[in-house]
Amino acid sequence: MDAWVSGNQVSLWVKDADGRNHFFRDTYFFPIHVRTIGQRGERFFLACIERGIFSEPRGTTRKDVWTGKELFLYRVRVLDPGGFRKILRIAERYSDDIEYFDTDLTPIQHYFLEKNLYPLATIEINEPFSDSSEKKEYPPVYRDRTTHLHINVLSDRLSKDHSGLPPFRALLLSTPGGRFLPLGERNPLHIILSDSEELVSPKDPEGILRFLNRVLRDQDPDLIFTHSGDEMLFPTLFSWSAELGLRLLLDRDPIRTVRKNRVRKRTFFTYGRAIAKTTPFPLFGRLHIDRGVSFYYLESELEGIFEMSRFSRLSIQKLARSSPGSAMSAMEDETAMDMGYAIPRVKGMAPDIKSLSELLKSDQGGLSFRPPVGIFENVVELDFRSLYPNLMRVHNISGETVNCSCCRNTPEAKPVPATLYHTCGRRMGIVGKTISLLLDRRDELKEILKDPNLSESERRSNELRASALKWSLVTSFGYTGYKHAKYGKREAHESITAWGRYSLQTAKEIAEDQGYAFLHGLTDSLWLLGDTDLEKVLELCRKISQKVRVSLQYETTYSYIVFPASKIREDISVATRYFAREISGEMKVRGIMLRRRDTPPFIKEFQERLLEIFSEKNNIREVVRNFSQFQKMYHEFEETLLSGSVPKEKLIIRKYISRSFSDYKANNASRIVLGQLVGENMDLVGGERIEYIVKDSRNADPNQRYEAYHRFSGKVDFLFYKKLLEEAFWELLEPFFGREESLFQTHQFRGSLFGK
Repeated sequence: MDAWVSGNQVSLWVKDADGRNHFFRDTYFFPIHVRTIGQRGERFFLACIERGIFSEPRGTTRKDVWTGKELFLYRVRVLDPGGFRKILRIAERYSDDIEYFDTDLTPIQHYFLEKNLYPLATIEINEPFSDSSEKKEYPPVYRDRTTHLHINVLSDRLSKDHSGLPPFRALLLSTPGGRFLPLGERNPLHIILSDSEELVSPKDPEGILRFLNRVLRDQDPDLIFTHSGDEMLFPTLFSWSAELGLRLLLDRDPIRTVRKNRVRKRTFFTYGRAIAKTTPFPLFGRLHIDRGVSFYYLESELEGIFEMSRFSRLSIQKLARSSPGSAMSAMEDETAMDMGYAIPRVKGMAPDIKSLSELLKSDQGGLSFRPPVGIFENVVELDFRSLYPNLMRVHNISGETVNCSCCRNTPEAKPVPATLYHTCGRRMGIVGKTISLLLDRRDELKEILKDPNLSESERRSNELRASALKWSLVTSFGYTGYKHAKYGKREAHESITAWGRYSLQTAKEIAEDQGYAFLHGLTDSLWLLGDTDLEKVLELCRKISQKVRVSLQYETTYSYIVFPASKIREDISVATRYFAREISGEMKVRGIMLRRRDTPPFIKEFQERLLEIFSEKNNIREVVRNFSQFQKMYHEFEETLLSGSVPKEKLIIRKYISRSFSDYKANNASRIVLGQLVGENMDLVGGERIEYIVKDSRNADPNQRYEAYHRFSGKVDFLFYKKLLEEAFWELLEPFFGREESLFQTHQFRGSLFGK
């Protein structure tokens, strides 16, 4: 179920077939490799052995990641983790004398790899259980171990069938006021046991702690879900526990009696967006998943976490708080070790020096076309299946295989189109081999999902697992260009996009040769006007797939697709903004208000209702003839809004801030709301989310225009929300009718089947 390290002791939490919990301790010293350079490095290494930091060395050979050449190294085990951490802090100063390999892996990762363990593995421990009465004690007692456990793994990590999970007992800890109200008087703890059973705590700190302990004793959950558990709930509970001297039973581990209770936050930037990281609060002997901070849970729920935890060998709680890049990095480390490489401590490889003309030619990113503004009928969409990951596998693209020295100026070098780069023809790349595991597993899941006899729960489970794999594959491309990626390199990132541009351009040319009109193309998808006969479309897909060596798949046929004009210029569209009706009646939308995070739920609901009307219209003419239905829907929502009957939670605007309060200069909504939170001793960092309601957007005093949701009371700015409602209406209807001064005068169709 889980494992954690304290010094040289690994603690294991194991659940048997009957759902009973067992805890073991195992003595473990994780291995690393060391390379000494010259006499000074040799003396330092020997001194570390004499001081008991390292075990006696054993000479071995491992391959260098970047050259593929064999290195003579010493393999040692770390006997003193604290002493070794001090050495690593000064390692850069002595890099000319001594180098360390495999140090980025955590002790638990090393332990799992050596034992072939992974979360939720079926195992056998050759350890006779003690008296059964011990198992019933609370908290459970560790079996006394000072020798190494013998663990036999009975299941296959890469097996198709991983449906047999042990029975979990779960509950949800939540607060009605969210994380912006302190736990207690105005914001009591709610414990949700099931859809029909919810418990509410007392309102004083000691009462809340005793109440929670009582529930933990009675329910004994294995899995605890929270909302804002890492950010607010657990830090508060552990702080109260320390102040009152009242031990919380959140941990089953009897050794963990003292817990940290301070939250530290930091901001990092990826693809131009601020992301906030907060101090994690995992549990020891239970699983804690904070739904608010877990990317994998938001995208693929518990099934996706289990799937990627199994593949990456990261513990369930760590994986739940990790980005897809962290999971990929762990998998790549395992692949590298299996291939005989020594994992370097210094991450990534600096890009090659190149001329400005070479840089402009190679660093162009993905290919994106701009579709014509207008409405188009009978459009076919084709998508490359996992284009970038498949290109990385097919063309062997990895940091160490791009511009490799072993193939330079030889016939084995594989040129990258439109660049001066090549990829290796002699050795398989670490990244490509890792991606193959995920691609193969995703193919397995897609085959499983084709089975018409799957139950609804089985289908849902496999869809969630496939979603987790998808996000990991998507990240694998961006990670090659990340400066901290161990196996990344700028040229690898550029090689992938070069092959991507070649693939989309080739698909466009073949489609046009077959008589199709190219309407739009975006990185790995293309939209075509022409013959929609399915057999002809599939034949086109086969020709393109054969040429580019990546499967191009028929996605759908649209009755009509709408590319609205840009809000800045009426004569151009936005490549990522459109909505369309599939021939099945399903609607596909991208880039409109419905998909934006800062759109209030009430406005999203309005656009969803409008799209339901669109889904009933088979062609443009039916849309034009039924304008009154859209008009009626608008009036219904407008009347509801102006009557004041819209719940305030449906008018919340949620925004992710890019910086802290002190760094904002303009007096915009973000700064005003952050100022209110700072006044309540809540200092948010870039990447965190704020929630507020517009109460008077035209007030002369900026501080009266917006108010944080948790403290809001009174009237809202109905005119502001009415304008949003109008904007949501015209965003979908303007391409058909144009936008008039009068909202509902008699309309004439303004669209064109061939664009404006």
